[in-house]
Amino acid sequence: MMTGMINNIFFIVFPLIVYQMLATAGQRNFFVSHRFMMTVLFSVSLVLCMLFPYQFITDGYIFDLRQVPMIVGALYGGPLVSAILFLVASISRIIIGGDGMYIALLNQFVIAVGVPFLRPLYMRINRSRKIMLIFSISITSLLFNLFAGAFFFGNPIHDIVGIWIMLMINQGTIIALAALMIEHMQRQEYMYEAFLKHEKMETVSHFAAAVSHELRNPLQSIKGFVQLMKEYEYSRER
Repeated sequence: MMTGMINNIFFIVFPLIVYQMLATAGQRNFFVSHRFMMTVLFSVSLVLCMLFPYQFITDGYIFDLRQVPMIVGALYGGPLVSAILFLVASISRIIIGGDGMYIALLNQFVIAVGVPFLRPLYMRINRSRKIMLIFSISITSLLFNLFAGAFFFGNPIHDIVGIWIMLMINQGTIIALAALMIEHMQRQEYMYEAFLKHEKMETVSHFAAAVSHELRNPLQSIKGFVQLMKEYEYSRER
């Protein structure tokens, strides 16, 4: 269990590590400036999570963290990124097959369609509220799976509610940590951009001071001669 969970966590962190390595300094803005690269990386992340699931608590439950890159990608990337991640996840899930495939596809569709509507709100709120919102989305997504399984397969909720609570805490904690990492990275990027702007303004101010100094000296000389010409009468030759 622990090995599979650690693998899934690495698959979640993997796009962020590659992004930090490849993003161009001074042009970093996560999905805005690097939409294609981040979409590809998140697609690889969710496919790897699906290919290497892990058993949770009992042998009857196989779990993975594919919802984490899907939800994060939908919130930070918008509808287009969400649609691409949905197609990748759906094709992968159909190829894998097995029980619960239709519930998984339905759940992925709901995430792809519903989560992008929360993006404007998500981008306006502060960091702590973002963590609460993304944690709530993760819990809601797993609750959807729980009740869908009870409806389609007749699984008694009271027998498995403890397992699902653990699943919710597990995925919710990991998606909250992923969002914290992204917010920290973006904050560093904004500070770096602000530093570059400040450095450029400081260079311009030094240049302006040098130019004004070079202009002030001859202007002062001209002003002095003009004043002398006003005070005394000089011949035309002089």
